[in-house]
Amino acid sequence: MEQAIALTGAELKELLNPKNAVKVLVGLSGLLFEKIDKPAQHNGDKAETAAPTAVAEDDLTRINGIGPTFAQRLKEAGITSFQKLAELTPDYLKEVTKAADWQADPAAWIAQAKALA
Repeated sequence: MEQAIALTGAELKELLNPKNAVKVLVGLSGLLFEKIDKPAQHNGDKAETAAPTAVAEDDLTRINGIGPTFAQRLKEAGITSFQKLAELTPDYLKEVTKAADWQADPAAWIAQAKALA
């Protein structure tokens, strides 16, 4: 069943803000993968559908400075692999993890993720 999403003018303006472009793209890619992962619905058709292939998640806590809390926040933002983490910016990672300057070094996370990807 499809769900409609309603946005207020202020929410739409915030989404269109260039600094939020990465968040919007991550959200849209998440929706795309939800669609891909769902098996096809056939009315009356008894043909079997292929089981969705599970994408293995990397253990982000292997990166120095990412503990269980930051790893969970990254996962909630759709960042579950070293490859995905390596493609992001330090500012975005700091925003997603809600990390204070003294708590984290997202630039170092990116470098480590590139090495592990």
